[in-house]
Amino acid sequence: RQALPLSTALGLRHAPRIIQSYIVWCDLLHPARKDAALAQLRRDMQDHPRAVSLVQYALAYDRTFDPTQLDAYLQRRDAFGGLSDDELRAALSIRLHKNYAAGLASFIASKRQQAEASFGKSSVLSLEVQALAKSGDATSAKIVLENNIAVFEAAQLAGLRSEIAKAEGADPVAEHLRLYEIEKTPEALRALVNALVQKKDHLGTAKSAELLFGETKDPQDLTLAARAMSHAGDDDNFVRLIEAHPVLLEYELS
Repeated sequence: RQALPLSTALGLRHAPRIIQSYIVWCDLLHPARKDAALAQLRRDMQDHPRAVSLVQYALAYDRTFDPTQLDAYLQRRDAFGGLSDDELRAALSIRLHKNYAAGLASFIASKRQQAEASFGKSSVLSLEVQALAKSGDATSAKIVLENNIAVFEAAQLAGLRSEIAKAEGADPVAEHLRLYEIEKTPEALRALVNALVQKKDHLGTAKSAELLFGETKDPQDLTLAARAMSHAGDDDNFVRLIEAHPVLLEYELS
């Protein structure tokens, strides 16, 4: 918090926004401040210009948040002059949350130049390939990937080819397990956890999410592991996890 006024005084253009974002995130994670932080976040989300920079936190930490009104506001902004970079980021966040891959791919195609300038070509192309693959359009995903293959590093290529393989009928858990065994990165492990959640493999989710928490220290990964143990009826490991991390008692685990 002390760095915020200093960054403003120094005239650092992007630093105040980044610092303020980290403050919001830390408050939402802090056991003693999270309730007040969530209440403030809900108030801020009623102000659409303010909400633009906070939507990722509302989507992640407020289960009651509905992005419909903010999305409509962004569509109006787009129609009357276009989106700023922050508004583009918010629009992408909402489309990612909707889990509507075809719509996301279409949006990226319509905003390609601005998106690549804001987020980098490889990041945008990676997101586009994944969206196309998840929408079932493996052919288009392959074309985008092969036409831009020089943009990606080896690990990125492996992950994107795994997404395309799933679109072509490969087992998602097997593909992500294979990828994780190759890469051993938190990102690959998170993708495996998501695949296990979608498959409703509670035991697999519990084991992988606890392993992921060891890498990220993110309370959401820890609570996911605990919920999965509860749903799987794995009482011994559920109790073990609670005893090792009493902060879990502050979360809804059913």
